[in-house]
Amino acid sequence: EEVTATMSVAGLYYCNKVMLWSCILCLLCFFNNSWRMILCLFSISLAGLYYVLIIYYATRISDLHFATLSPTLMAVLPAIVMQCMILIRANVARAVLMENENEEKEEIEKAPE
Repeated sequence: EEVTATMSVAGLYYCNKVMLWSCILCLLCFFNNSWRMILCLFSISLAGLYYVLIIYYATRISDLHFATLSPTLMAVLPAIVMQCMILIRANVARAVLMENENEEKEEIEKAPE
């Protein structure tokens, strides 16, 4: 309450909520790989923004209230989310490449010689 009375952390709150919903949408987007890729990139960029905001707010709070900047789960969470989204993006890209290769092989096999 003392921190929010001194400064607004609304940007962190809204970024957190949008990042959460974009991650949920990414996980629910089963059938359209292109939309999943777009949502993954959006979530990764939001996680980066969230990480920058939390560092910014932590430094401002430490200036105002002499708080320590010891690592907490909230400071590490965006990095974990970014890594998970990068792994999901890599897996989706690999699946799309394998699907395209299989289709090309089938077309070559079906083609008359």
